[in-house]
Amino acid sequence: MTKFFAGSGIAQSPEQGPLDVIIPTYAAFLSQQGYSKLSARQQLRFLADMNRWLRQKRLQVTDLSEPTIKRYMRSRHGRLRPRRDDAAILNRLVHLLHTHGLLPQKATRLPDNPHQYIDNDFDHYLSEDRGLCLATRINYRPFIQKFLSARFGNKPARFAELNASDVTRFIRNQAPRLNPKCAGLMVTALRSFFRYLRHRGDITVDLAACVPAIANWQFSTLPKFLQPDQVQQVLSRCDRRTAQGRRDYAILLLLARLACGPVKSSA
Repeated sequence: MTKFFAGSGIAQSPEQGPLDVIIPTYAAFLSQQGYSKLSARQQLRFLADMNRWLRQKRLQVTDLSEPTIKRYMRSRHGRLRPRRDDAAILNRLVHLLHTHGLLPQKATRLPDNPHQYIDNDFDHYLSEDRGLCLATRINYRPFIQKFLSARFGNKPARFAELNASDVTRFIRNQAPRLNPKCAGLMVTALRSFFRYLRHRGDITVDLAACVPAIANWQFSTLPKFLQPDQVQQVLSRCDRRTAQGRRDYAILLLLARLACGPVKSSA
């Protein structure tokens, strides 16, 4: 657990704050759940910032109502760029405070769905870091939302738990419902999303490489072969009274015989 505190901005603060009592418990939870060191430190920095804000406002843990949380988030987002896991951190914090009896058991409505921050930050990454146009980003988002919903439901996303089986299972379930073009767009969106997660340090495995390709042949809808009577219909279309017709007939007859054996030649 102590490895998460090094460089997190928590241990260096000489002043006490109302969250001091829960931060070690939060860090222990992250360690038990297998969060990466980078992800854990980012979450602890969030708590350190919130701890300082509560101390400056002379607020206590019991003051963590919905309006107070919204006030803090407005203050934070005025100073720092919103992160996709802000709501997830708040959910974990409130859950632990309830569990340890530090916050009255009441319905504390937190701002936004936990996945909304992920969605928004991924869109920002596609726009600013990748330079993708709005239309492409709009096309990507439904697939990412479906994946997050299928894997995590309404719970906070724990990306450290993702593995290759999660990826292939989702694609196997979704691909048969889509036409080849949409299925290709889905795998492109997922590869981009997993590269984003690795870029942010949320995953260490290259899950983008685990996304299988979707075959999308240009002429896949054409028939694979013709029945004998269909071959005869094609041959009968050639006007053998002309040189061009006789040439076409000879070429088509040769192709038909090479592909499917003897074909009756009309005189």
